[in-house]
Amino acid sequence: MGTMHEIGFFEGSINENTPCHPMSLYGIGKDALRNCVAMMTNGKHTNWQWLRGYYIVGHSEFGCSIFSKITAAEKEGKTEFPFTMGQNQFDFIDYDRFLVDAKIYEHEKMGTEFKPTGALK
Repeated sequence: MGTMHEIGFFEGSINENTPCHPMSLYGIGKDALRNCVAMMTNGKHTNWQWLRGYYIVGHSEFGCSIFSKITAAEKEGKTEFPFTMGQNQFDFIDYDRFLVDAKIYEHEKMGTEFKPTGALK
């Protein structure tokens, strides 16, 4: 699974065609792993998929992420939260929606059976 850190700094919406220019060692490592998998499976009868979760939100009260801090601030009744200057656009996806999308993608691209259960309905 990838990360939006593979992309590096990019203003605007991100999709699968956005060029990768990672700007951190973590992003460089993730991008290198993706490229390595592509190279190793090229010309072979191997299916592989690479999903980028971007900012997966949900269950945010149980953690130390920025989303946990935003959730805590909201519960405390704060009306402001210092985050960014608002010059960048980030892609967010709800945790349950991400799980459904990942299963649908797997079903469509990999030919596996898709059976949503529980929260995935």
